[in-house]
Amino acid sequence: MPRRSYISSFKRLPWAVIIAFLLMVLGQNLAFNSKAFWAYFYRNSSPRTDDAFRFEAVARNSGRGTGFFFLGASQARENVDTRMLEREFGSEGIRFYNLGISNAHAMDLYMTIDRVLEARPTHIVLISDLNMISSRYMYPKLRPYFNHDAIPAIVSHLGYREVWRERTEFLHSFLGEIFPFYRFRESIGRILKDEVSILAGMSKRKPFLRFAYSKRMNTFDEKILNERLAEERPGRGVRPEEVSMNEWMLESCVKKITEMGIPLLVIDAPYYPGVKEGYFSKLFAPYHSFMILLSEKYGFPYFSDADLNFLEREDFVDHTHLTRSGRIKFTKFISELIRGQKWFVPQIGGL
Repeated sequence: MPRRSYISSFKRLPWAVIIAFLLMVLGQNLAFNSKAFWAYFYRNSSPRTDDAFRFEAVARNSGRGTGFFFLGASQARENVDTRMLEREFGSEGIRFYNLGISNAHAMDLYMTIDRVLEARPTHIVLISDLNMISSRYMYPKLRPYFNHDAIPAIVSHLGYREVWRERTEFLHSFLGEIFPFYRFRESIGRILKDEVSILAGMSKRKPFLRFAYSKRMNTFDEKILNERLAEERPGRGVRPEEVSMNEWMLESCVKKITEMGIPLLVIDAPYYPGVKEGYFSKLFAPYHSFMILLSEKYGFPYFSDADLNFLEREDFVDHTHLTRSGRIKFTKFISELIRGQKWFVPQIGGL
């Protein structure tokens, strides 16, 4: 009798696993389709460590057709003050959302552009960066941003061996694409851990941070900066086929945006004076040529770093991120572009 009972329990086990799995999927879908879920975790997230989670939260909770989306790397996140823009344009019903993510690469943009377009932004501003097309992709970043549509492009440009060599990252990324909780488990786990600590009286709730950098770093030193840039020179070890893939991915994103009739503005990220000439001189010429070609082909305005000469040395935290004073200047520059371009913002009164 005990043996028969054991066998019977064993036979029921697969059904228990299936039911548990279905309940988990249902709970996940309910949570991830809840605006309250995303709003709560967004309020308790941090720049840099939770960029992917913040990106998803903004894309989901922004509302369709509601305003400007800023895309790009950490230069978009750190150098653009959307609250400053909303103070200026808020009375005209225009909203601004910052979706900048650390070390954004053309592949990250390619994998996330569909999520952006699903939100139907009225305008898109891309804070472009030399590294988007002149650097190798760091595959651990696949996990939070993965979209399987990128695989054919990777195989086409870099071959099947590239995917096989990074198979562990692709496997985790596929799991994250299927199960969002797995994709964002580190951010969710960290936020819940902090919440338990707060409820237990072991710590206090931290203020919401929009920027990772606010003041000039105490360690900022031109000599140290130059030494670091010499070691981390963009373009080092990048194969021509990788640059070709990056350019193709960036152009694919631009094409999708323009085909949907969404006005696009592209602005180069700023660079600390002298850095461009000292370390990036060989890379900037082909980069600028490519961006100008895209601008002419798809009809969007492009402002290079040469248009940012109003920024001074004191406005930089490091070689490309701005202090509060620099952020104000850069955001004001964007504001003036928005105000001055009738074809860019047709719905703003008086233009």
